[in-house]
Amino acid sequence: MENEYHFVCECKMYDVIRKSLLPKYYWKTPNMFKFIELIKSDSKDMINKLGCYVQKAFEIRSQILYNN
Repeated sequence: MENEYHFVCECKMYDVIRKSLLPKYYWKTPNMFKFIELIKSDSKDMINKLGCYVQKAFEIRSQILYNN
């Protein structure tokens, strides 16, 4: 099932970009509390990294869904 939590914290397709963009705290042992903390962050740097993650993950998702 793909939902926001799965997309950001758990989906194996995005492990490489998740680990390169998001702090280990969020992906080492993910849970809903950490996910909410991440998306509600006031840190401009963290929001920028999350935005980059989402953009790159959507690019990967689109390549898989529409180029195969």
